[in-house]
Amino acid sequence: MQITEKKLSALTNGLNAVDGVMSNGIHTGFKALDKDLALLYFPDGATVTGIFTRNKIKAHSVMYDMDMLKQFTEFKAILVNSGNANACNGLRGEQDVHEMTRSLAEKLNIAPHQVLVSSTGVIGEPMNLQPFYSGLDALIDGLSHQHSTAAAEAIMTTDTIPKELSMQAEIGGKTIRFGAMIKGAGMIHPNMGTMLSYIVTDAALPQNALNTALKSAADDSFNVMTVDGDTSTNDTVLLAATNKVPLDAAYLDDF
Repeated sequence: MQITEKKLSALTNGLNAVDGVMSNGIHTGFKALDKDLALLYFPDGATVTGIFTRNKIKAHSVMYDMDMLKQFTEFKAILVNSGNANACNGLRGEQDVHEMTRSLAEKLNIAPHQVLVSSTGVIGEPMNLQPFYSGLDALIDGLSHQHSTAAAEAIMTTDTIPKELSMQAEIGGKTIRFGAMIKGAGMIHPNMGTMLSYIVTDAALPQNALNTALKSAADDSFNVMTVDGDTSTNDTVLLAATNKVPLDAAYLDDF
């Protein structure tokens, strides 16, 4: 699908420029001072796909998300913590991911399998979930159509500024919106070293079409960059479609 520059225009409000996306980011205690827990919430659900690290050692959240995306296509929440990568923590690490999804799902009154999880930070240190439990109510209560920047700040580690973007494009006579946030500064290497990225659109697209588009875009962007030659256990890119704007079947053929 080709989109010319004349049909592209910049927007504000990051992820929240897209209809059907709420967000928040707060400080809970995974990090000493800065925001460290982010939530993206899709009240009406979203179709999601993802690509992940090619490192042989994968964080517990990565393994969980890969499994969920094989089983399901529709999700309602993406939870991200920074400060602890929850990698190389054995059975406890696996249990912590399930505990985080269960607890959040209970508060949101959704099924645990409708939650995806990402973590970034220190590798090999067991998680202390007390900050997560203590901050969960505030995280959910603060969900808003205006808190995209707070979410972008909450996923940062070595980044010096939050990174977010939104735009709209005309496709088949319809206006489609896109929003994104990303973290990653040091350890950027081909195949997405230590990077987390979340992209949302209001286009109505099935998971297979999203997957084709995401893999193609990543091969021309994320997977050709390098800074210091390292790769990570936690690399994740998730692409979510809130399905608010239907596309004609002719445009789906491009995928």
